[in-house]
Amino acid sequence: CPRKHVGAVIVRDKTILSTGYNGSIRGLPHCDEVGHMMEDGHCVRTIHAEINAIIQAAKNGTRIDGASIYVTASPC
Repeated sequence: CPRKHVGAVIVRDKTILSTGYNGSIRGLPHCDEVGHMMEDGHCVRTIHAEINAIIQAAKNGTRIDGASIYVTASPC
């Protein structure tokens, strides 16, 4: 995706619990792949890095209560 690349990491007690990046949900086409959905120049299926990190933690059964999240850009 030619737009801003953002990453997120969820940490508790100096241990990385989960990571994420802005883009399509895993398994769906990304902005630069055939089959992606664009609307007004934006990827329709794109989600924020923070949400992607939380989704990955949930999929892996990782509890994130009491954790901190660090992001490479200010939230919208």
